[in-house]
Amino acid sequence: MKLTKIILTLIVAHVGLETTAQSEKRVQLIPLAIGNYWIYSTSSKYHPFDTLIIIGTRIIDGDTVFVYNNGQLIFERNDSVFEFQYQNAEFPFKCFEYFPFDKRTDYGIIVGGDAYSIRSASRIKRLYKLNGKEYSNCYYFEDGWTSATTIICRGIGILKSELNNYGRTLVEYHVAE
Repeated sequence: MKLTKIILTLIVAHVGLETTAQSEKRVQLIPLAIGNYWIYSTSSKYHPFDTLIIIGTRIIDGDTVFVYNNGQLIFERNDSVFEFQYQNAEFPFKCFEYFPFDKRTDYGIIVGGDAYSIRSASRIKRLYKLNGKEYSNCYYFEDGWTSATTIICRGIGILKSELNNYGRTLVEYHVAE
């Protein structure tokens, strides 16, 4: 009888651990749901704020793709973020954008359908501080071709991005729970 209770306790504990691990895996790198929004301050004096809102979805090549108010088309599969891009204003094609790695890892991306670039990704080991707030579970991405940098916090989205003399910094966001 005691042996049965011990085995049952171990099974329940194991199932509980799996459920916790599985729920942690379900937290998207960039949370994709209609109504999610991000407001950024920018380095542009003519356009000091930029707002991204997910306004709808489309099915493209069997993938549920989320449509932003600026026309950007994003989806996530197996912890990887893809963007549909257009070349010569024809048909959209999938471009691999972000994949989180714990250790610095380089991987290739296609930009605009015909340019190849190396992107590096690594987990930020400490809390990332921005505008008086602290964020955990963040990743740093750097594009070798353009020197663009992006910081993404799992479950929140892009916190900060910089390209040449233009930067965006998150000031407010809402993501569905």
